[in-house]
Amino acid sequence: MVCEHLYEEMDKSESLWIFAPSEDLKNEYWPVAMAVADEIRERSPYALKNVISRYTDPSAVRNFTNTHEEILFLVKDKKEYYFDKDSIRVAHAYEGNEWGERSEGQSAYHDNQVRRYNPDGKDPGNLWLAEDRTETADATIDRTESLPRGQAVIRCVRAGSREDEIINVAGFNDSIIDLIEEEDRECRHLSLDELIEKYR
Repeated sequence: MVCEHLYEEMDKSESLWIFAPSEDLKNEYWPVAMAVADEIRERSPYALKNVISRYTDPSAVRNFTNTHEEILFLVKDKKEYYFDKDSIRVAHAYEGNEWGERSEGQSAYHDNQVRRYNPDGKDPGNLWLAEDRTETADATIDRTESLPRGQAVIRCVRAGSREDEIINVAGFNDSIIDLIEEEDRECRHLSLDELIEKYR
């Protein structure tokens, strides 16, 4: 399996992100991410840190509408891997509203002032979607929309790597590679067919 060999070539600080959209094959739902994660666990010592769901444009299937794809976040070393959450924080849902527009308040557990919000934004969690805040005057979320795949890739790149690092990618088109390079990373495009042939 390709992932098995990639593991051996990775540095302890590096991570592997796999985009795995679920499929409807012969009128039967196939959870690709779960199948891939199980296969990786059987064949290599990767640690699965999280499974992120990216909200997508709905696609019709027989019983329910498919509205997401999974992103597997795997690391080689659970203690040494690089992760920069601050670089992917998103705007707070109701900033300025819950606490009467105060940015600080008295803590019930500590005799000091505490900030209600991280000034850099909130943790995006593991459900990624786009938020529209343009319809009202305050910062309230008016509507959620599909998060473009390119934006999801950029979140993975920012969180999992530093500037000037080499990002190995496979299966993405040139427009997404351009987005990665705009983040001051060097992109090395790997052919899925060549990887399969090399590690067969």
